[in-house]
Amino acid sequence: MATGAGLVALTIACWVAEAAGWLAAGSTDRLSQPSAKLGVVLLAAGLALRLVSPVRRRLQSGRCVRCGSAVLPGHLYCSVHLQDNVNTWRDETREQASSRLGRRG
Repeated sequence: MATGAGLVALTIACWVAEAAGWLAAGSTDRLSQPSAKLGVVLLAAGLALRLVSPVRRRLQSGRCVRCGSAVLPGHLYCSVHLQDNVNTWRDETREQASSRLGRRG
């Protein structure tokens, strides 16, 4: 979206510079129309993607992020993967704690 806005702004700046006499008359004729069209197309594409992304996120919710099976509302993982993540987190936490305290045992 920013690229499209930049292209449109650059095209308008070239038109203003030509009208003010800073650029030779007709020097921007060859590129101004295609760059303005491309800028508008990029702006429209960016806006469309921005509008579609929340809808896509809503459609994907309700599925486990690892396996895609149905989950309860508000959950990221199914019960199997939730337990797996809890066990992994617990093991990593224990390893970090034991390395900080020095291995006793």
